[in-house]
Amino acid sequence: MSPSPTQVYVGTGSSVKHPHGQFKANDVQERSQFKFQNLEAEQVTELQSEIAALKRELLELRQEKADLEILLEATAEHSDSVEAELHNTAIAALKQSEEMFRTIAGATPVPILISRIEDGSVLYANTAATTAFGIPSEDFLNYSTLEFYHDPGDRQRLLAALECDGCVESFELQCKRADGSLFWVAASLRRLIFNDEPTFLTALCDITQRKLEEEALKRQVQEMQIEIDQAKRAKQVAEIVQSDYFQRLKAEVEQLRYSEEDC
Repeated sequence: MSPSPTQVYVGTGSSVKHPHGQFKANDVQERSQFKFQNLEAEQVTELQSEIAALKRELLELRQEKADLEILLEATAEHSDSVEAELHNTAIAALKQSEEMFRTIAGATPVPILISRIEDGSVLYANTAATTAFGIPSEDFLNYSTLEFYHDPGDRQRLLAALECDGCVESFELQCKRADGSLFWVAASLRRLIFNDEPTFLTALCDITQRKLEEEALKRQVQEMQIEIDQAKRAKQVAEIVQSDYFQRLKAEVEQLRYSEEDC
């Protein structure tokens, strides 16, 4: 008997008979396994690449760490010498700056003083300052600026102006020389750190001649005012004398005088 189209026979080859043809059932499984194996191979290759990249990165990090350790060790070994070198460089720069300042200030014709804010002690004075105050340069550092004010209240006014404005420009005051004589100055002040101390840098401009001229001009104005007042009074007197009223009074006085003489 021949089998019907719908009947299936299973034999040694596990073949399936289909009305449209035959195919092996295990072909599907073999294809799936092949695709899976290919997929696993790709993933393995990708993971291996990532692992290789991570290993390279790890090696680079280890090398950087080694380099940093060498650098830190070298820095630690030479830190003392570097610090000493920087300190010496800073001191040299400060000395150079101080020498430059002294050179510039010494050549300046304007009196310049540096004084301690706390007590006014003079820490520096240029040649023009020693000349202006009549004090030898070797003795100037024994003085305090408090001794130079003719009016002690001027220092308080200077401090108040500094506190308010941060600086002072052309503050007019009278100063005393070592011999007690007075002279006028226009003082300009700035705050300054000198020898690690808070100080005032003071520049003085001698305005004595200008003040004398101003005083002379004031006296001239006063004298002219007096002359003007006298001229006004003379004019007023002349106008009064020439008036008819004054002439009548004068005539009456003369008549009275003649009458008394006749008596």
